[in-house]
Amino acid sequence: MDRSPRVAELHRLLVEEQDEGRRAEVHLELGRIALEQRRPDLAIRHFREALLLQPGLERARQALRALGELSRVADASMAEAGRGRRAIRRLFGRLKKP
Repeated sequence: MDRSPRVAELHRLLVEEQDEGRRAEVHLELGRIALEQRRPDLAIRHFREALLLQPGLERARQALRALGELSRVADASMAEAGRGRRAIRRLFGRLKKP
């Protein structure tokens, strides 16, 4: 588990924050961080939590779709792995706030 000050602050917000929309955004950010750390399993958990809290959060839905594509790529040949890296770069672009 990442013990960076930013991750610690986000986890604190999850405990203290009452607003479900804000908590969904925190899960979205934690999912993005998990992807940067190459932990798609953890990212998926955070993106799912974000959708449970705020079902209309399209960025979480897009991230889960992209991760589904990535899991198929992981089972493909090494030549296909480059597609996964490109998908991750596209995903990071989608997760940035407008």
